[in-house]
Amino acid sequence: MDSQTTAMATPRTAPLNPTSIRRRLFRWYGKTGRDLPWRAGQGEKPDPYRVWLSEIMLQQTTLVTVKTYFEDFVARWPTVADLSGAD
Repeated sequence: MDSQTTAMATPRTAPLNPTSIRRRLFRWYGKTGRDLPWRAGQGEKPDPYRVWLSEIMLQQTTLVTVKTYFEDFVARWPTVADLSGAD
């Protein structure tokens, strides 16, 4: 395929506008984002331990299962130091 044919086959899109994309993405997330126990609330700072722990757990199992066990796990081992001392 020559360059002229490729140019004709490629659809034209509007130029990317980062501000518009960011606004649309936040609006979409506000409507569809799931409430997950490791996510910080609006205006809160995320807890790195909870985020890291969720990432580890989600590598091994499904979101539904992780949500079921996450809070109990954090209650038992609330910090990395507590987790490192687990038997």
